[in-house]
Amino acid sequence: MTSKLIYPAVQRRFVDREPERNAYATVLTFSDEKRIYCIEAADGWGKSWLLRRLYLDSPDEDQKILIDLKKDVTTELTLILKIAEKIGNDFLEQLQQRMGQGSGNTINFYAKNLTIQGDVVGGDKNISMNQSPYESSEQLPRFNQEFRKMFQEFQSSKRVILFLDRFEETTQPVQTWLLEQLFTAIWDDRKYENIVIVISSSKPFECFNRRDEPDWDYIILDRHLKGLPEEAIREYWLKIRELPQAALEEKLEWLQSHGNSPWALSDLADSLKPQT
Repeated sequence: MTSKLIYPAVQRRFVDREPERNAYATVLTFSDEKRIYCIEAADGWGKSWLLRRLYLDSPDEDQKILIDLKKDVTTELTLILKIAEKIGNDFLEQLQQRMGQGSGNTINFYAKNLTIQGDVVGGDKNISMNQSPYESSEQLPRFNQEFRKMFQEFQSSKRVILFLDRFEETTQPVQTWLLEQLFTAIWDDRKYENIVIVISSSKPFECFNRRDEPDWDYIILDRHLKGLPEEAIREYWLKIRELPQAALEEKLEWLQSHGNSPWALSDLADSLKPQT
């Protein structure tokens, strides 16, 4: 499946965000700097849509991975498994084999009863855990080690672009794992030299303010989304949604009172679009 078939609604209804898209294009040209692109804005300001638009903007030859941290992730383990799954079936199977699990459908290295239901080699998977996600395991450090080895080897031959949506929904263990096992590896020990990370959050990225870490400014590019400019509103309303200009003129002041947010604009357009 090519990227042109993914997120069709974004292709049809996305508008503007040219400054953010241009900044992302610049990030893709960097090697040793600015490879973590942080997008912050309140709910309803189009962060998820922007991430999906950037996903579509990315070169097809790159390994693109989009993860909804609220929907797809509950623990460090489910995050790693989701990354492995989206890289490809061989990656997940090889990771199991390195952990001594063979190609069966049960993984027991983190929780007492963690299972993957469905076809492990191909098809959909449903990861379930019957133990507290915060319960530690003596095998987790080894699992991290094996995953990092494989991930480092994989990205050495193919650039990985990892999109992490709704960062504010992460649990503290997941946030700690991202910081210590992924983000830090970009600039600290240089294990991941061919990775770009794009993160969205409705809250400040406080994990990058830890006093025991060096200044993250070297590898982080911050963008705070603002309201849409009027020309983008008009393009969306008239060309994309094909709504009457008179209705827009009546609602411009209302949109401005809501900060020209994409959510307010799309919600208004939905209310006026005839149902078919």
